Amino acid sequence: MAQEESESSHWVVSADELGRLTELFIKFDGALDPTAIEPREAQIEFRKMLEIIYTEKVKPRFLSIDFNAFLRYARIECRQRAQSQFRQFPSP
Repeated sequence: MAQEESESSHWVVSADELGRLTELFIKFDGALDPTAIEPREAQIEFRKMLEIIYTEKVKPRFLSIDFNAFLRYARIECRQRAQSQFRQFPSP
């Protein structure tokens, strides 16, 4: 989720944020029972966190990226991180 810009390249989503998003993603996307309370709450928190990041960091700098595209990219990034951390994490 990094965006490189010539000399002023920096992360749009911090490593801490990405770590927390991945933890939440694992809780709901890898859940045996996705209808249970914990996975649903994790999914809600995941989306809220992404909405805040999008509103504060992405949208002001990247007008061409809409929230749904950012959400899809975040899910892909979190899935890849989860799969690299846990070999048995389900893949789509």
